[in-house]
Amino acid sequence: MPPFGVSRPTHRPLILRVLGGLLLAALGTLAAVAEPSRLPFDLPAGDAAETLKRFGQQAKREIMFPAEAVAGVKTHAVKGELAPRVA
Repeated sequence: MPPFGVSRPTHRPLILRVLGGLLLAALGTLAAVAEPSRLPFDLPAGDAAETLKRFGQQAKREIMFPAEAVAGVKTHAVKGELAPRVA
């Protein structure tokens, strides 16, 4: 047991912590900006680095993320008229 006041390192993989932080930052940014109710999305499943760029274009938002944080991550397809938060 570590001494009082010293925290243990977490055992979560780094990718989950980074993606969680990115998701919270993106949601906070979207909430702060006047968001259109629905936009058309047509995003194929694929590598997160590419689909996040396409999402940003289709959502009319700039999304920044470290490529190494999403390396090897696959996304699901998204298609339809959706609010950016839902997409």
